[in-house]
Amino acid sequence: MFTLCPILLLQCAFGGSLGIIKTSMLTLVMTTATCAWRWALTQYKKRNQEVRESLDNKMRRNSRISWKKKDRRG
Repeated sequence: MFTLCPILLLQCAFGGSLGIIKTSMLTLVMTTATCAWRWALTQYKKRNQEVRESLDNKMRRNSRISWKKKDRRG
């Protein structure tokens, strides 16, 4: 649906003078761009999740270490 709307708008803007080959090429380009965008967004979200988990683990480890130091001091 997202890829079809801009193409239909382009066809209306040019008065329907875009040929079937141009329309199919535009559809291909728009579909590829959409897929690439979704893939990049997924990779970005995955990376953010990994970084967040890594920071959480570091914070937990540091808090455990600081508690151990406090316990030793008495």
